[in-house]
Parts: sequence; C-alpha cells; structure tokens
Amino acid sequence: ANMARVPIAQNRIQRGPAADTRLQAFDAGANRLAEGLEQLGRVAGYAADASIDISEARVKNADVEYQAKAQPILARYSSLEGREAIDAYDGTAKELKALRDGFAGQIKPFERGMFEARVGSRNQLDLANLDIHRTKQAKKYNFDMTQASAGAAQEGAISSYLNGDTDGFNSNMMMLSSETRAMARLQGLDGVAAESMVLKNRSAVHKQVLSDMLTREDVDGAKAY
Repeated sequence: ANMARVPIAQNRIQRGPAADTRLQAFDAGANRLAEGLEQLGRVAGYAADASIDISEARVKNADVEYQAKAQPILARYSSLEGREAIDAYDGTAKELKALRDGFAGQIKPFERGMFEARVGSRNQLDLANLDIHRTKQAKKYNFDMTQASAGAAQEGAISSYLNGDTDGFNSNMMMLSSETRAMARLQGLDGVAAESMVLKNRSAVHKQVLSDMLTREDVDGAKAY
C-alpha cells in the first residue's frame, strides 16, 4: 500500500518590501562612503600639493632676501683693493656665512634640501667670488709692497753713495735688482723683459746720483762716478 507523503517544510526566506528598502539604504550608504573616501583622498592630495607649494615659496623667499642682503656686502668687498681687501676678507666671509645661517634657522627640517640647493649653493658661490677677489688683490698687494721695497732700495742706494757708504750702496743695488725681478715675475714677465726692467731701475739710480753730485757742484765726483 502506498504510504502518504508528509510535506517537508522549506526554509525559504521571503524578502518583502521592508527588506528591499533596507538593502537599498545599505547600498546607498556604501556608495556615499566610497564617494567620501574618494573625496578625502583628493583633499589629502590637495593638502600635499599645498604643503609643497608653501615650502617652495618659503625657500624662494629666503633666497630673494638672502640676495638682497648679500649684494651690498659683495659690492663693498669688491670695491676694496690691495691690503684693504686682504684685511677685510675674514670679516666679510663670516658676515656672508652668518647671513646664510640666519635664513637656515628659519627653514623647517623637511625644507633643508631645497634650501641648500638654492641659498646654500648661492652662498658657496658668493664665498668663491670673495676668494677670487682676494687672490687678485693679494697679487696686487704683493706687487705694491715689492714696488715700495724697490723704491726704498733706490733711495737707499743713492743716499749711501752720496754719503760714501760703498757697502750700503752695493747692498741696496742688489736689493733693487732682486725686487725688480720680483716685480717682473708678478707682472708675468721674465727673461729679457725682466732684465730690461732691472737695467732701467739701476740706471735711474746712477742718473740720480750724477744729478745730485752736479747739484752739489761735485764735478770731480761726477766724473769719477
């Protein structure tokens, strides 16, 4: 005999209108969250761009202000010559370094690279220009002092001869020749050109000695010389 089948209940969830509404609300909320996160990302990007722009502007401002204050210092030093330039070098270099350090103290740590690339490099160039000017003026200073020494030797030779000091005369003439050759070297001259200068300066001594003897009416001395 056939047995009667007992219906087995199916565990099916029937989604009614309320459930659809909740799912739609969830989907809408998820979409808004995604949009919010995307917008937040864009805002973060804008903030990063703004931070970079601000840092670049700060460093460029420091560079402009550094130049404005450094230029008068450089102009003042460039106007100095000889010993004045030599004597003012250390103080001027310290002044430029202090100027650079002052602006460096206003820079944030993460701006240091940009600062060194601009202001730091410019400061190094300014210091190099100081060195170039000092080098040129050191040569001029040396030439001026060598020329003064040669002039003193000329005067000493003339005075020594007129006072009958033969040793003094010879010593000063040797000094005159040595300093004249040094002057020629500092001017980039050597060989024939240098010896021509020596001959000219020694001849100037002889002419002055003769002139002074004739002024004193020492004709015999002039003839003997």
